[in-house]
Amino acid sequence: MPSIQKQDGRVIHLNHAGASPSPPSVTACLSSHHAAEQALGGYQAASEAHNRLIAVYENAAKLIGATGASEIALVESATVGWTRLFYSFCACKEDQNDPTAVQTSDAGSTTTTKKRRQVILISEAEYAANVVAACQWANRPHRSSEWSVFAIPSKLDSDGKSTGKVNIEVLAQMLDGTFQCDDGSFLDPSSIAIVCITHVPTNSGIVNPVCEIGSLIAEYNQQNVYTSQQSVIPPIIYLLDSCQSIGQMNVNVSEIQCHGLVATGRKFLRGPRGTGFLYIPHSLANAIVPHHVDHYGMPVQRVPSLDQVRAAGRPVNDFLKLTPLPSAKRFEFWESNIANRLALGEALKEVLDRGIDTIQPCIHEHTSTLYKALQQIPGVELYYRPECGICTFSVMHPRQEHGAVDPTWIQNQLSEVDETTGYRFSVSVVPATSTPLDSGRTGAPNLIRASVSYTNTREQLVMFCERLKAILKTMEAS
Repeated sequence: MPSIQKQDGRVIHLNHAGASPSPPSVTACLSSHHAAEQALGGYQAASEAHNRLIAVYENAAKLIGATGASEIALVESATVGWTRLFYSFCACKEDQNDPTAVQTSDAGSTTTTKKRRQVILISEAEYAANVVAACQWANRPHRSSEWSVFAIPSKLDSDGKSTGKVNIEVLAQMLDGTFQCDDGSFLDPSSIAIVCITHVPTNSGIVNPVCEIGSLIAEYNQQNVYTSQQSVIPPIIYLLDSCQSIGQMNVNVSEIQCHGLVATGRKFLRGPRGTGFLYIPHSLANAIVPHHVDHYGMPVQRVPSLDQVRAAGRPVNDFLKLTPLPSAKRFEFWESNIANRLALGEALKEVLDRGIDTIQPCIHEHTSTLYKALQQIPGVELYYRPECGICTFSVMHPRQEHGAVDPTWIQNQLSEVDETTGYRFSVSVVPATSTPLDSGRTGAPNLIRASVSYTNTREQLVMFCERLKAILKTMEAS
């Protein structure tokens, strides 16, 4: 897509689900801290920003209804946060199993380790990044478990078409032992280790029923005794990817009852790229050792003695004392972009000051306006009715024999200056592979995604639809 430096024209941003333009307070914060680093050096600048950094954690906790800053870790993206939690949860579940149980053949001459089956449930709307990570974990050889990944089927509407949202009734069957797999067996609920849900997917504006999912999982966990060895580890861990919902709608972890949540700064929060945070309840954070750490999240407690160091052949891990930080910060690494973190704090403050109760209805109204206008354009095929600030669609060529129009071509046409208004439009193209399971169920092609924010206006949405109509009219005439 042409850069703004190469082409005249004012940009109307309809890509807030990709990277929303930041408010002035965010960009000013970035510039200010970069100047401080230049003047003072990076370490001193960070030291003088200490109290402001603490406020970033506090504001993130406040936005999602966490009990405090100790439940928040700052990360580089939602994917970084998700993988740190996911792999740590999986490793914890793997370690809970007893690898010593054996089966002996009739002849008594051979023994084999009996592995327990463990299952990861994911939504069909799950991000490809999450699906890949789950499948990669399941495909690895493990000492005590055989892992599988199952998708929770999406609910169908009255016409038998997918709604894109988790089917709560089917999830309930999975949790009560009445769900039958393709091979005729019934899924054992005790084998379910982790449930991974995407709140709002990348390819549509549907909103998964995360509170209902949380209630079902909480009820199951209450009815089943936690392991005696690690009683704070729930039988089923609930991990929520809220990168597409944070900043545009109310997200409250106490209502959702999740055990882990991740968010990004660059989307509806309007923070800088390369920022995000994760949430994990304090008690659970202190019971789980991160899957990968450095000396920040797990500090060396004391320098070993000279005798310990001199002892040739003695494993270092036998005498070096390491203890994870007593908070979610154990999931962080020492090196970080302080300017970005401070700017994320400004973005969080912006949302808190404006109020999510003000932002959410505004976005809902804009989405309704855009969706209704797109419905009136011949050739536009909308994908799911949106429930938040995302509309996705494909475009059919006015001459039917040509079929669907390449969405990247439409994107490029929209990015060119409209001679009538002097504006150009920023949208995104969502590959079908970005949500492989949902696309596989519905046969969705690559889609054009227009996503709105409270910063947009009704007039901008009308201009966008008029521009799209003009592009289609030009195609028809050519």
